[in-house]
Amino acid sequence: MDKNSATGLFLISALLLIYLFFFAPKSEPEKAPAKPAATASTAPAKAATATPAPLDSAAMAQALGNFAAAAQGTAQDVQLANDDLTITFSTKGGQVQAVRINKYKTFFGQPFDLLDKESAKIDTRFRTTDGRTVRFSDLYFQPSAAQSVTEGNRQGQRLTFTAAVAGGQIEQVYTLYNDSYEVGYEMRFAGLGNVIAQEPMTLTFLDRVRQTEQDRAQNRNHTTINHYLANDDPGSLSETSEDPEEIVINEPVKWAAHKHDFFVAGLIAQNQFSTGKFNSNVPAATDSTNKFIKTLSTTLTVPAADVLGAKASFGIISAQIPSRFSRK
Repeated sequence: MDKNSATGLFLISALLLIYLFFFAPKSEPEKAPAKPAATASTAPAKAATATPAPLDSAAMAQALGNFAAAAQGTAQDVQLANDDLTITFSTKGGQVQAVRINKYKTFFGQPFDLLDKESAKIDTRFRTTDGRTVRFSDLYFQPSAAQSVTEGNRQGQRLTFTAAVAGGQIEQVYTLYNDSYEVGYEMRFAGLGNVIAQEPMTLTFLDRVRQTEQDRAQNRNHTTINHYLANDDPGSLSETSEDPEEIVINEPVKWAAHKHDFFVAGLIAQNQFSTGKFNSNVPAATDSTNKFIKTLSTTLTVPAADVLGAKASFGIISAQIPSRFSRK
């Protein structure tokens, strides 16, 4: 069995573990229309109205050094979609910007956006050998056309974002299979071994969770961060606490997931993350006008050896509905 096949089998198993440990639902969400308007798409890139970022070239060169050449560009939105999900990426950073659950509506009849550009931010940062900190959100990536892929009996689409930097390139590869709530993710660094420091890379996931159900308190109290350590030890932040919470894990983490009542957005390592930090905050009880019911934040570090491999595949971003609620 090759590495890619083994990775796929593991990711499916990992998502099943998430459901068995933490995500058994408490009640069924609201009914949705029988058939969503969105269907699987093989269109290349869908560009949104955008304006060039107003960057000072001298300041950017000072801040980013060899990576400054990729800091000029125009932000575009690019999508992958199947019947279940529509994933929107931004070429500024090359990372997930929004996730829409196509077959579901909120209690209020609105499209069910698990994540959007206002509520969530996913970013990656690393250190260079000359002491600089570079974030993917500092860089503009060139998107490929969506390509059809077949692996075994699974079919789907693949989208690649590439940034030419420092005499090499960074690639981010996303794969969305048909009839799947999983978005596979790979990162590849090529020709950058001499400019990237031998330090762990850091992934951050900020998630301001919106109210999607009728009962605000119940919706909030079913929202949390769950994590699973490499030594098979599960854990989570409190669902019901209204006080700020933080858990710091200084040992390998297998996965972490932001649970939104009936849905989850998670990061799962092919191997393992080096460390993890998880936070949650609840808006003041008197602020009933706040459309966000809880803020979740996950920080994970990726071993340098995984990052600097010629084809490092270390995790996925996923959105899932417990299978008993799937509507075909």
